Amino acid sequence: SNEHSFSLAEYYEALQLKETDILLIDIRTPEEYEKNHLPNATNIPLHEITSDAYAEYINNNPRLTKVIYGKNEVDAINALSILFTNGFTNSFKYLKGGFALANQYVIQKPTPSFFFYSDEQVKFNYSKLMPAGSAQKAKTNAVDVEIEEPTAPRGGC
Repeated sequence: SNEHSFSLAEYYEALQLKETDILLIDIRTPEEYEKNHLPNATNIPLHEITSDAYAEYINNNPRLTKVIYGKNEVDAINALSILFTNGFTNSFKYLKGGFALANQYVIQKPTPSFFFYSDEQVKFNYSKLMPAGSAQKAKTNAVDVEIEEPTAPRGGC
């Protein structure tokens, strides 16, 4: 569902342009959000995403691109499928890589080599992360990202 993804590169560009037509929605817990969040993000916890309390953010302004992010892509994709299942289809996307990567490689220290990062790539490129002859998980100095197995069916939207 690439039409529904929003890359770190697009996020970086939006920040440079100070774009106002993007609404960032942080679906993590209020505690996680309080600790740290992306600039100008609105916190709508995943389990409340369809509640009336947040309807104005979810329903408003079809011209806004609503970019959802969570701890990882899987959480954000789950949020997207909940919204789609509930009939909210207007202009939702999920942020590739999730909060930690966006925070580290776009906000703290913009790193273009990460701008097209995707959790998907990591799942399938284990060989690149493994030093030759090593059977153990390679220690990298990359940020630790939890990758959960998708719980929602994936595929064409």
